[in-house]
Amino acid sequence: LFSAVPQPPPRIWIEGRESAFRLLDRLPTDGLAIVGTRSPERRALFLVVESVRRLRGSSLIILSGLARGTDAAAHEAAISNGLPTIAVLGCGIRRTYPPEHSRLRKRIVDSGGLVLSDFDPDSAPLPSYFISRNRLIAGFSAATWIVQSGYRSGALNTAKWARKMGKGLFVT
Repeated sequence: LFSAVPQPPPRIWIEGRESAFRLLDRLPTDGLAIVGTRSPERRALFLVVESVRRLRGSSLIILSGLARGTDAAAHEAAISNGLPTIAVLGCGIRRTYPPEHSRLRKRIVDSGGLVLSDFDPDSAPLPSYFISRNRLIAGFSAATWIVQSGYRSGALNTAKWARKMGKGLFVT
C-alpha cells in the first residue's frame, strides 16, 4: 500500500471496525479519490451524488479528506450508495476537522469505512498537514477525480500528486 506513496509515512493511525481493515488490501486498485472545493456549486454537488450513485454495486472505495463541500458530499454519497469510504485526515486521529463533521465521521466508521491519519494522534489541523495528506489520498487511489477547484487549492495539489505518481486523473 505504501510503496506507491512518495515519502511514505513511518506510521499510520486507523479508526474503523476490524473487518474494514480489509479495505486497505484493495488499495490502490479499487480506490477512487474524489476531491474538490470546500464551496462547490450545486451543479458540482449534483455531479458527485449522481456519479457515485451510478457506481453503486462496483468494487470501488471512495477516498476523500472529510473537508467541507466536495469531500463531505463524496463520503455521504458513498455511504448512501453502499460503497465503502475512507477519510484521510489533515490532523491527528483523535481530532475531527472540521468539528461539525463528527457525525459524518461516525457514519463512515459505522458503515464499514475507515478514518486514517499519518499525524500524531493529538495533532491540530495545520495548513501544511492538508497539503501533506493529499499525497496519501492520491497514492491510495488508482485514480483521482477533481470535481471543482479554485485556481490555488488542495484539490489541485492532490491532482499534482496523482500525476506525479502516474495515477489516473479526471477533472470536471
